[in-house]
Amino acid sequence: MTALKFTEDDLIANREGRMSTRQRNVSKPPAVASIAQWVILGHFVLLVGLLGVIAITANKPILWAILLVVAGLSAMPFMMSRNEFVMRPVLQSDLSKGRVAQVCGHAHLKIEGGSTHLYIGGEAFNVTTKISIAFEQGKPYCLYYLPQSKAIVSAELQS
Repeated sequence: MTALKFTEDDLIANREGRMSTRQRNVSKPPAVASIAQWVILGHFVLLVGLLGVIAITANKPILWAILLVVAGLSAMPFMMSRNEFVMRPVLQSDLSKGRVAQVCGHAHLKIEGGSTHLYIGGEAFNVTTKISIAFEQGKPYCLYYLPQSKAIVSAELQS
């Protein structure tokens, strides 16, 4: 529960094939990220506007080149601040549907090429080291995950 950050109520909802309200709320992008993006965008517009006015007033071609370089460089933080929700459309689709799939079987952990993979019931999942420690090799588990992105939302040891 600690490694995957879920509660007993989350597990009950996951057994029913759905995400809990808490899991859905936790998965939403933070409001601060949205505010930060607007601040960065505002600075970008201000900077490009100022440089544009200077380039027009001075009427020097080199200033237009500088304007393009600065505009490109100042747009990078905005693009990089885009959260995972937008960058991973498969996860976004899974979260919007709220469906949870289940697979049960014995856990097999493998480290391949610097990545840790968890195999259960014929399904493979990329996991972090922190999550992999929560599973014991060869023990039976039921794993609850988002079907398309294969993001694990909860798990339980089977008796």
